[in-house]
Amino acid sequence: MAERHNLYGEWERRVAQRMDDLQALISRKDAELERKDVELQANREMLDRLNLASQELEQWLQGSEAKCEALRVEATQAAARASSEAEELLLASEERHAARIAQLEARLAQQDELVASSAEVCGRSAE
Repeated sequence: MAERHNLYGEWERRVAQRMDDLQALISRKDAELERKDVELQANREMLDRLNLASQELEQWLQGSEAKCEALRVEATQAAARASSEAEELLLASEERHAARIAQLEARLAQQDELVASSAEVCGRSAE
């Protein structure tokens, strides 16, 4: 009977040790699970911040694209205006040159007439 009592005592001790080991394992797993939950929460928060930053970046990008398009339209319009003004200036310059040429041709014609009349007067004087 004492032997049975010793076996029973050994068995109780082993069961108690096993229970303690299992309880320690459960505690370690609970602590690990809590750390994982904290990491998961931190990752979720980071993901939320990244999503928000991504949305802000997308909005900024859309705004920048709109600004670039507006600048492109403005530059195209400015180039068209500059081209039109250049054509007007060129036309005005050509008209001024044509008017100046006409004046010079008129003066040349007057001088030709003056030379011809002088030659005629000189020719009569020589007679």
